[in-house]
Formats: sequence, C-alpha cells, structure tokens
Amino acid sequence: MRSIVFDSGPLISFATNNMLWLLPLMKERFQGEFIIPPAVKQEIVDRPLGSKKFKYEALQILAMLEQGIIKQTFNEDIKRRSERLLLMSNELFRAQDNFIRICHPAEMEALATAIEIGADTIVIDEFITKTLIERPEAVRERMEKKLHLGVTGDDLKVREFLKEVSMVKPIRSVDIAVVAYELGLYSKLKPAGADADRTLLEAILWGLKLNGCSITENEIGEILRLEGI
Repeated sequence: MRSIVFDSGPLISFATNNMLWLLPLMKERFQGEFIIPPAVKQEIVDRPLGSKKFKYEALQILAMLEQGIIKQTFNEDIKRRSERLLLMSNELFRAQDNFIRICHPAEMEALATAIEIGADTIVIDEFITKTLIERPEAVRERMEKKLHLGVTGDDLKVREFLKEVSMVKPIRSVDIAVVAYELGLYSKLKPAGADADRTLLEAILWGLKLNGCSITENEIGEILRLEGI
C-alpha cells in the first residue's frame, strides 16, 4: 500500500496552526497510509503529555493516532537502519577537527522508516535533514555561515549517505498545504474581497513558516506567483 512518513515538525506545525483536520481529507485522496515511527511519537505525543508545553497539540495528534488517521510502524530493520543513518549523518562534516552533530534520532528514524517500507515520500520541515538528502553541499555552506568557521565534508561518507537515501523524496508541510489549497479544502476559511485567495494562501504559508517550516519569504512569493495570485 502507498504510504507517507511524517517527521515531528510537520505534525507540530499542523497542530499549532489548527490544520490537523486536513489529514483525514488528504489521506482519503491519497488512498494510502500516514506513518510515524516511535521516536516521532515520543517527541510529539508522549513527551508533551508529560509537560505543559504543547500538551493540547499532543492530545490532538494522539486522537489522530487513535482514529487510525496516523499509524505507528517499527521493526528491527528500521531500528538498525536509523542507528546507522544517525551515525553517518553526524560524521559527514567537521569544524576545527570535530564532527558537527546535525541530525537527531527522530529525523533519522523517520527517514529509515521511509526507506524500509518503500514510502512514496517523507514529510520533513527541518532544513538540515531535508537539504542533506537533496543538496549536502548547501548544508556545509549553511554550517560555515552559522558557525563562522571553515567546515569540511567527507566526500566518501557523503556519497555513502546519499546512496542510502537516494530513493526517498522529501517534501514539507507547505507542499501538503498548497495541494490542499488547490483542492479547495480551505474554501470555508476564504474571506470576502478581491484579494481573498491571496490573503488565504499567504496566511497558510506564513502560519507554517512561523511555526517551524523551512520556507523563505522568496519561496512564499514564488508559490503565490505560480498560483496566479
């Protein structure tokens, strides 16, 4: 069956923007499964339920799990692959002869899950991990700017990592939101006025950006242009 794996960030963004209601509608159209691994559930449900911050959002996501809109998947193959990917990703780049830790367990567990189950895509909002899959050199350049240090990459390890993840297609929460907009799923929220479509889509995109999705202001402008608004 077709499947999409979610990292923590997109589900948090949807929850904090009151957009989780989109998931059952999008799942119906996708005609497949929405999957998370245990490490993602730990980040977005178990841990927040034991604190005060994001507890309400965690309850909303838990309801999606209990209803089967989102499903949890895990096995020993995923565990082994996620451990290997975590080690690999955090030994790709060095600064002052020290490895730079750039990825976290939940991200790599989601990525390992996508690989092991042959998922259609992985939804991930975090810039580093998404860009690492697509353009590792851009990650190195970003780290240099952030650290104000020279950063070197291990070309052999980068090639090995890319070979491992080559079949995975990463997208962001905004990509799902734009498809939902094009399907008319946000129509009940559209305000009156000549610029209603632009106002609605801008609100959706900026809401996601301000809650963690790695999208630039220029990209938002380009999406609006492509949508003809």
